[in-house]
Order: sequence, then C-alpha cells, then structure tokens
Amino acid sequence: MLRDIEAALKRVKPDVVLIAEPWSFRGHIARELQSTGFASWNDGYRNFLHEYVCGRGAPERFEHFVKGAPDSFAAWPAQTVNYTESHDDKTWIDAITENADGNGQQPTMTICRAPT
Repeated sequence: MLRDIEAALKRVKPDVVLIAEPWSFRGHIARELQSTGFASWNDGYRNFLHEYVCGRGAPERFEHFVKGAPDSFAAWPAQTVNYTESHDDKTWIDAITENADGNGQQPTMTICRAPT
C-alpha cells in the first residue's frame, strides 16, 4: 500500500519528501519502511539524545544515528528523521526547565535525574 501511495505521489511531484510514522497497530514498522521511499521518525535517536544530554550516551551512538541507524532503522541516512521532541503533551523543554515553583528561568534538568 505504501509503495502505491509513493508511486502516485511521485507521478505528481517526483521530488516529494515522504515521512511516515513508524508505529502502527502492528507495532514498530521502521524495518518495513526500509524498502520504500518513505523516511520515518527515529524515536531511537530521540531517546539517545535525552541520555546523551544527561551524560549517559556515548559519542559513537550519536554517529550511529547520524548515519541513519542502518543496522536497525533506515536503508540510507536521509531515510531517518532525527528529532528531539514531537507532540507528546509534556515536551522535552518542559522537563528541562521544570521547577517545583513553576519558575523556568533556571533549568533543573529533571530529565537527567536517576529513576526512583
């Protein structure tokens, strides 16, 4: 089905950029998108970047995601959309600047606290 949609869109606009969410009712489908012209949101990068900012991520992993996470995600680097936040209600910037008193002037990096 995605290939049919891709073909129809490219007939109208050959240079169209196609982005799909790699989640469906069947679970995570990024591997299935590798053989299409669709790029997809890379939640692995998002999760890694949160860890990296907190000092728990290795630089080699950053390189892995910049290359498109080829072993597990994309067939080529531009097939992955690396992002830090999307739309999940409480955003990353909320977590970075959240304070008990509601004052966001001094970031607290609550995202870096160890789980309790």
